[in-house]
Amino acid sequence: MRIALVSMPWHLLATPSLPLGILRVQTDKCRHRHDVRSHFLNLRWAEHLHEVSAGAITPEDYDYVANIGVWHGMGDWVFTSALYGTPHWRRDRFRAYLAEHGVNPGKSEAMAEHAAEFVTAMARELVAEEPDVIGFSSTFQQNVPSLALARAVKEIAPHIPILLGGGNCDAPMGPALQRNFPFVDYVISGEAEQSYVDFLDHLDGELPAEKVHGLSWTSKDGTTVTNGPGPLLAMRDVPCPDFGDYFGELERSPVRSFIKPTLLYEAARGCWWGEKHTCTFCGLNGLTMKFRSRPPEQARRHLQDLVERHRILDIVAVDNILDMAYLRTLLPELAAADLDVNFYYEVKSNLGEEDVAQLRAAGLVHIQPGIENLSSDVLKIMDKGVHATQNIRLLRSCEEHDVTVDWNYLYGFPGEREGDYAAVLDQLPALSHLQPPAGRVRILLERYSPYFERPELGFPERRPAALYGHVYDLPEAELQDLVYQFDSPAVGVQESTAARLRAAILTWRQNYPSSSLLASHDDEGALLVEDRRAGWPQRLIRLESAQAAAYQVLRTPRNALALRRRLADEGHDVDASQVEAWLDSWKQQGLVFESDGRFVALATNRASIKRGALPAPRPAAPEAGEVRTVSFVPERAQEALEFVGTLRDHTSRAQGLAWSTDLGGLPDPRLLYHLIPPTRADRPAELDSWREAHRYGLLHYRRGPGFVVVHDSRPGARRAEIVLDTPGSGDLLDHYATPRPLPTADHPTFPAVQDLLHDGLLLALGGLAVALPHRLHRLPLPIEVLGHG
Repeated sequence: MRIALVSMPWHLLATPSLPLGILRVQTDKCRHRHDVRSHFLNLRWAEHLHEVSAGAITPEDYDYVANIGVWHGMGDWVFTSALYGTPHWRRDRFRAYLAEHGVNPGKSEAMAEHAAEFVTAMARELVAEEPDVIGFSSTFQQNVPSLALARAVKEIAPHIPILLGGGNCDAPMGPALQRNFPFVDYVISGEAEQSYVDFLDHLDGELPAEKVHGLSWTSKDGTTVTNGPGPLLAMRDVPCPDFGDYFGELERSPVRSFIKPTLLYEAARGCWWGEKHTCTFCGLNGLTMKFRSRPPEQARRHLQDLVERHRILDIVAVDNILDMAYLRTLLPELAAADLDVNFYYEVKSNLGEEDVAQLRAAGLVHIQPGIENLSSDVLKIMDKGVHATQNIRLLRSCEEHDVTVDWNYLYGFPGEREGDYAAVLDQLPALSHLQPPAGRVRILLERYSPYFERPELGFPERRPAALYGHVYDLPEAELQDLVYQFDSPAVGVQESTAARLRAAILTWRQNYPSSSLLASHDDEGALLVEDRRAGWPQRLIRLESAQAAAYQVLRTPRNALALRRRLADEGHDVDASQVEAWLDSWKQQGLVFESDGRFVALATNRASIKRGALPAPRPAAPEAGEVRTVSFVPERAQEALEFVGTLRDHTSRAQGLAWSTDLGGLPDPRLLYHLIPPTRADRPAELDSWREAHRYGLLHYRRGPGFVVVHDSRPGARRAEIVLDTPGSGDLLDHYATPRPLPTADHPTFPAVQDLLHDGLLLALGGLAVALPHRLHRLPLPIEVLGHG
């Protein structure tokens, strides 16, 4: 059979479709051979919009709808005119909803003008390929686009079976889709790896429909029949996805230059914490909560194969939680590989300092932990299984190890009190040096969550969320089965408290880039705490003897009694009143965070690179020593290029260095804009431009297995990303870490060196050259909302 697998908008442009990649491999397990083609119509939609708008609607506009619109039905609404055959379908209701919720529509209305023509064109293309079945993967905002295309296909070729699957199809949502949209012939609910194979065998006449687990279809009497779910798969039986079709299509795409691709990987399903205590607000894993993870060796092999094949070092794990056993198995192997991967992972927030260090060493530099609140009492209501001070310890550890944290502050829980937030709000200014939440959100009522399944927990009244009013033309009774989000009267804290929380988090976000609280020891063994937090007195606090020991002990959260006992074990006999006096003083100074009688130290043990721009170095004070002056002239090439190498190495670790320069000998000073700017230069205007453009990570490289990826965002850069996979190209960056002679034309490295010079990755002077990119040691990533918290 010919099988067409389709990924519709609003799947993210930068990531391949994991379901399509898995199903492509699974097709080989059918009883007969089939011809499979994957269609990434999300890419085609971005291309179409860019073309018909003459470049006015860009992939960035697509990403806005895909990321922000997901919580407001924005992307689904764009395709409603194509689904219902009515231009501007419920546009007034759509506008009113967005206005009420203060949401910018982006270019969604302009996009909607082109949806019907796009769907018609894609339907004709699909039918022209004469497929024997068309399968759609639907998650988040892919429902209405998929339904619109399915309907258009049926109008042209009613004989082609339509299959729907994915996260939007879990029961009872999947059967409701099949029941309400008769042009969808089949829906598979739940994990589909085996059901998909059985379904294709059914179409081949090898199996009756009743044998396909999770399948919904219409019987002869017009009713929807739904088979029961099948057994959950062991993760070792889930294949490594085949992303070849996606990357092939991306390379040919007219909008390729807008997109920085990222790999997706799945090492585990379910949630080991949720098996014991499902977080009360969480609707993930409603039908598949049982935790299963891959054998670590299989996960390592899959990851290595994907990275080597696609030459990409950015990976997003779709797991809902990290398998803690991987801290002892998979992660040490990833660390030993010495690859500069940027791995995004969801984790539980009770990780210790050594755990965070292990994450960083293995490349898990971007995490979404379940922090979600800083009140221990509210965390108990949420059934999170962590104390607020553990959340603070995680933020401090991530700051020390330059691990980026994505988290949202959630509120609006039944039983929470105003005092739970007052106690936290008083202490938020002390946290300005730690990574703030991306946002603050009153919780949603999600299908499958304990709050949804057990109304007695605090949400007895609920109805389909208002956003579905501009998405579906269905009665509320049907929406009850079809949708994932529900509206319910607000509970928990009053709006006045929520407003204070929003304002405090906004201040936190504004202060974070310029704030630090750094602890270090002096030569006499005293603990020095340097306070450079915005809104606090700039000061140096000295702690000696038992007081210094006590503060260090509080790197692990403790109450006063446990602190005193630990001090006694270390030989410090301190009475209870003295310990309590220290704790009271430190809390007033913002040196510790307290919740429910437990305290945790806030000062970090090392400076961290902030995610914003770094300030330009100040001119050195006279007592700091002589300012180094560098002239870029051929007769002093060795000296100048050696200094550039030193400057590059300091920049790689965000270490300041005072210097001045004569820029006259440089062909283009912008070559050096990624380096720490000089304190003085002979061209003041050029120096101002340098300081304005400079930020950490402007030009860096990362190592992969057999290749090197160079990121270049200097002003005027020829290419934003360069993959060096010619044998020896990556080694040349190491070779030219110190000044070396340029090769002659007959030398084997001559072509590769010329390419590096052409791309501005080497600086040549007086017959010598030095490498300009630094290896990225510490990854600065923007803080942004990547999930629902």
